[in-house]
Amino acid sequence: DYANQAFEKAIRLASSNQTTVVAKARLGQAKSAWKQGSLAEAREALDNFLANPKMAKMAIAADANFMLVEVASEQGRAETDATLRGKYFGAAIGALKKVRQYWRSKPAWQQDQLDLLSGDVLVDRMQAEEKMGLPKEVVLETCGRAASVFQVFLQAHGPTEAVPLDKMQPEQIRNLERAYETMVPLFSRMGAQQADRVIKYGQEYLDMFPNADVAARTKISNCINQARADMPTAAPSNP
Repeated sequence: DYANQAFEKAIRLASSNQTTVVAKARLGQAKSAWKQGSLAEAREALDNFLANPKMAKMAIAADANFMLVEVASEQGRAETDATLRGKYFGAAIGALKKVRQYWRSKPAWQQDQLDLLSGDVLVDRMQAEEKMGLPKEVVLETCGRAASVFQVFLQAHGPTEAVPLDKMQPEQIRNLERAYETMVPLFSRMGAQQADRVIKYGQEYLDMFPNADVAARTKISNCINQARADMPTAAPSNP
């Protein structure tokens, strides 16, 4: 592979104080391996990069962690062993948490997006487990964990009397909108037991975002209608 040979040459020729050159080459190796489908090789390159104290302190370490999210998630999607699958997706979420260390100077709304991405990783895991044909209870357990991430996000970042919706930044509002649009269908998938949550959060979304995407509003409305149909047999859940 010519690309890998070029990266190896750059690493070999770099002097001991050219850590940046070596770091970029290591990251290039990982990306090249990932694009070629060599996930284990890409993962090893990323783990070695992040294990290096000097490289881990560089700004591009954020890029390495973002790549690790993708690589580890891809490993998880293909893993049939439950323990290993959990470790892969856990590594993806752990990498997102590390990115926050490099994003301390970024706006709060942008840092908040990392929490949403953590929820996305769990949605990815749920979809992989469903595609594998795993038992329904396994899929629903992951579904519930994903929904909880978005619920906690809304509870922590939703509008308050001190900061109502019309006083929030557009980016903060979009984060909220995305959290609702992802969370409500997840609770809906869990059936009658979560019907009250679907109705509560679904109606909040419709009230807060009257100009949201038509397809998204329709999807949420359908979830609410199904939840109302399920309500007579629904067991109440905690708010």
